[in-house]
Amino acid sequence: MPSYLSATTCLLVISILFLSLENIKSWSGSYTSRDTGSFSPQFPRKRVVFARDPIFSEPHSPDGDAAWDSLMPEGRGFVLVENPEKYGYHGGVPTEKGVDRFSVSVFHQLHCLGMIRASYYKRNSTTQPIGHLEGDVPPEILDEVHNHHIAHCFDYLRQALMCSADTTIEWAKVQSTGERNQVDGWGIPHETCKDWNSVLKWMDENKAPAEYSGIL
Repeated sequence: MPSYLSATTCLLVISILFLSLENIKSWSGSYTSRDTGSFSPQFPRKRVVFARDPIFSEPHSPDGDAAWDSLMPEGRGFVLVENPEKYGYHGGVPTEKGVDRFSVSVFHQLHCLGMIRASYYKRNSTTQPIGHLEGDVPPEILDEVHNHHIAHCFDYLRQALMCSADTTIEWAKVQSTGERNQVDGWGIPHETCKDWNSVLKWMDENKAPAEYSGIL
């Protein structure tokens, strides 16, 4: 791209790249009947005790990246919904199958968290984790798209956390000294978690085609 690219053209390219990136992201148990007015079914609830898992908290490594990528099911968190107007939905992303695809929020949330993780660990790297953009794109344009994407993720995750509003009571961690002056959240049972295997089973049954795999 020429160095004399005008400011207006730059803004246009940034907008197109961002929309393209969003379009790319555009983004075993059993389950019962669907929630009223929703395509999503009612998933069984289960008690889950939160515990530290080093593979998800370690710095960038092939094993760590693979673990995060494994959180994203086939279809990259999108499902095909026939007759979306039946559920009060607006149009989704058109597909060659003639059925629009729609993002499932939890996988959008995980994608955003994966983007923030990649950005944090690659801050001193020469490569910026901005997703699947291709071509000869100037670094300043890539940085702008990346920063916009991360800013979106911060606000999206804020609203997702407030929406789920997990009010589980967390007790203190007992230090080696016997003091209780910190809460780390590990070892706390959460009674209202959706059964993850049931969610993945439903996703597999309704997955939309995707060009890429992985959490980014």
